[in-house]
Amino acid sequence: MGTTPSTSLTVSVPEHVDTFIKDRVAAGRFATPGDVVGAAIALLEERERIRESVLDEIRRDIEEGARQADAGLLRDGREVFDEIRRQRVK
Repeated sequence: MGTTPSTSLTVSVPEHVDTFIKDRVAAGRFATPGDVVGAAIALLEERERIRESVLDEIRRDIEEGARQADAGLLRDGREVFDEIRRQRVK
């Protein structure tokens, strides 16, 4: 497996973040501060992928709802909630 080309970037972080990074390196969890930041970015990337996936699903649901509305397949909200309440009582 090859190495990924890297560049240098200088950023300012709050003191508690600096301490956290240094503590992870000192504990041997990571070899360098860059490794800590890289792991953090990987988690952020994953979180963003999940967020986009959820948003895509919501968009699909909205589109489906709009198609159903256009086809006249809507139900009155009060009727739906009344039905749910009746089912809970059973």
